[in-house]
Amino acid sequence: MSPSNKTSENSTLLKKGTKKLDNQDLARSGFWLGQVFTIAATIIGVYLAAQAGLHQAIEFDDLQTRQDNYYLRSALYDEVRDNVQILQQYNNEVMLKGTPGHLLKAKNPNISTFVWEAMKYSETTLSTPSFYLTETRRFYSKTNDIINKAENSLLGKKYAAELLKNQLDRMRDIVLPKMRQDTEAVAEYLQAKEIDVIAIKGKVAEE
Repeated sequence: MSPSNKTSENSTLLKKGTKKLDNQDLARSGFWLGQVFTIAATIIGVYLAAQAGLHQAIEFDDLQTRQDNYYLRSALYDEVRDNVQILQQYNNEVMLKGTPGHLLKAKNPNISTFVWEAMKYSETTLSTPSFYLTETRRFYSKTNDIINKAENSLLGKKYAAELLKNQLDRMRDIVLPKMRQDTEAVAEYLQAKEIDVIAIKGKVAEE
């Protein structure tokens, strides 16, 4: 074999070997690159799923808290409204008629504060707007003080009736309407989230 032919043959073998080596390296590179993308996609998928799950959990907890607080606000509104009516009748039929002091205690209205007292032990009380708590606390405190002083002859009947009327007018004309509007706003928000608290409340009341 001539030197030129031998050189040509060696060159051909070298090219084939180089081509085969390049293909193998490329295959290996593609495999590992695919593995990297698979792992990255898995990590991103898990992260997004965790984020979605966390978001749903937070939203569910928020809706549950709003729902519980709606019932609390609604119950407090009903209780305060009933007490305003009771005290209005008491003021008209007892205070304004100048009932003697020794008979006032026997005619004490004895309003119900069951919901107000129960709110001390409710986890959702602090989610209630402050005006519910502040206005209710002031109303009960001031009306009780007026009635107690009238019963103990520390206030004249007419003056006590006037003070009581002022408290009742404020609750009826300002506080109760605001409480009702706020409670209805919460109900509308929950209904938009497909939670019909009004229907549930009505069903429970019927039972």
